Amino acid sequence: MKDVVRINKLDLKFIVEGKGKNILFIHGLNSNYNLLKKLILELSKSYKCWCLNLPKYGDYKVEDYVKILKQFIKIKKINNPILIGHSLGGIICLKLIEERIEYSSLIMINTPLIGKAPKIVLMALDLFNFIIRKSVLKSYLEGFRDVTKKIIKIPEVKINKPFLVIYGNYDFLIKISNGECYNNLNPSKVIYGNFGHLAPLTHYKKISLIIKNFLIENL
Repeated sequence: MKDVVRINKLDLKFIVEGKGKNILFIHGLNSNYNLLKKLILELSKSYKCWCLNLPKYGDYKVEDYVKILKQFIKIKKINNPILIGHSLGGIICLKLIEERIEYSSLIMINTPLIGKAPKIVLMALDLFNFIIRKSVLKSYLEGFRDVTKKIIKIPEVKINKPFLVIYGNYDFLIKISNGECYNNLNPSKVIYGNFGHLAPLTHYKKISLIIKNFLIENL
């Protein structure tokens, strides 16, 4: 079911499907619930799945997203959810945990946890950001550059709940940014699959099975 919620004078679309324990999906940079919809529909057979469309990066930053999501959780009474973040959504999950929201498990899919990115990558991102004028792509590059240059700070929070990391062997964005650095997050389990960055769309059945098995074993 699609609906609209008003938060901080913004009318934001969201989707909710299924019944059972809450899952809160957080989409990636300048994406929306459509990229996650197939995965949501798979998991909604066993869980109640929520996903809010966040406003465009650039106009809003990660800190704004955290405030918006905290309001969404409160308004919709999404109690103790399983947090699933794709790409930048995984970093937003960590920020929510840093804000001490109640949650039961954390799952990050293709989230770039940057260690030391190659200098050539940083230079290329700056160049592309200067050249490209189209707002959506420019905004996407701005966000990816901000993560890679550590403008978006990744909190080294203590995860004391079941924590799964899923990465794709063919994720070009993660590989060029040297983005497989877990810092001190200590995930319960790390799984690599033969898919790319858009795995929730292209390999939703495989991702769904990985997530279901992990939750059955750990919750």
